[in-house]
Amino acid sequence: MKNITAAEIKQAYKTEKDPRVTKRLLAVHMICFEGKSIEETANTLMHCQNWVSKWINRFKTGGIDALRDMPRDGRPRMLSVQKIQKTIDYIGKKLTPKKLRFYLNEKYDVLFHITYVRKLLCKLVMSAKTIKYVHIRRRSS
Repeated sequence: MKNITAAEIKQAYKTEKDPRVTKRLLAVHMICFEGKSIEETANTLMHCQNWVSKWINRFKTGGIDALRDMPRDGRPRMLSVQKIQKTIDYIGKKLTPKKLRFYLNEKYDVLFHITYVRKLLCKLVMSAKTIKYVHIRRRSS
């Protein structure tokens, strides 16, 4: 990892749009360049000491980019509606929400709850019980 200066941290802080990343950059700046302790930084930013030390360690191993790229721990990846529509078009019309859930798990390695799959079908203007197109102004029951 190349040496990063305080000016680079300040520039990244000013240009960053995500408020979570700006807090991480501020924590790095306070500890690495101002010489504050982890406890003092945690109290100032109103976070726990483990949070501060975690992001300092990530900064030391990966630089500024490690502060921006936060892995999604435990949550499934987001799928766009277009990908789900392509999957439905590829498989065909004889499909149930349970089978669609299985295919999405196989293809994209994401396991959705059956209720969420039905909500996705409603977003695609399809019936929630069987996958077929319905009229957009259909009366809801």
